[in-house]
Amino acid sequence: MKKKDFNSELFDFIDVANCSFTCIDSIREQLINNGYTELYENEEWNLNSSKYFVIRNDASIIAFNIGKNYEERFNIICAHSDTPGFNLKP
Repeated sequence: MKKKDFNSELFDFIDVANCSFTCIDSIREQLINNGYTELYENEEWNLNSSKYFVIRNDASIIAFNIGKNYEERFNIICAHSDTPGFNLKP
């Protein structure tokens, strides 16, 4: 991806995701558009090798992929996201 395209997509995301709740909602939409299935904490999960995510309190999201050889190895990647914005103090 070209730097200009990456920057354009990043700025579009920041414009839409102006607080933690809209940030999570935007990521939710992107995950669904990329084949992820939403799970709910109050329901039983029957997982197979696929892509999933769960949202907690509309302010945090956990997304994961289960590969076909998950019993042999797996990777966990984490990130922390606060409101994607700038705070200026006087």
